[in-house]
Amino acid sequence: EAEAVVRQSVPELRWLLRHPLWLPVPLAPLCKALQWESAEVAYLLLAALTDQRVLLHSRDPLVAFSAASALRCLLAPLEYSGS
Repeated sequence: EAEAVVRQSVPELRWLLRHPLWLPVPLAPLCKALQWESAEVAYLLLAALTDQRVLLHSRDPLVAFSAASALRCLLAPLEYSGS
């Protein structure tokens, strides 16, 4: 089921990657860490939205911070609607 959701989200994620100006933080560090694969970005976003544990790591703390900031900005406009 998650795979089907990821596949359906690919066009929207491609648009987001091509129009990064809507975010205050660049998505490039996060996307570079995911090798610019929109399906990987969708999977990460889906994991974060469903309260799964996500581990971002890098030898360079600035890269990890930049990727985490980008992920946070992707989630920021969304609200929790669960109980």
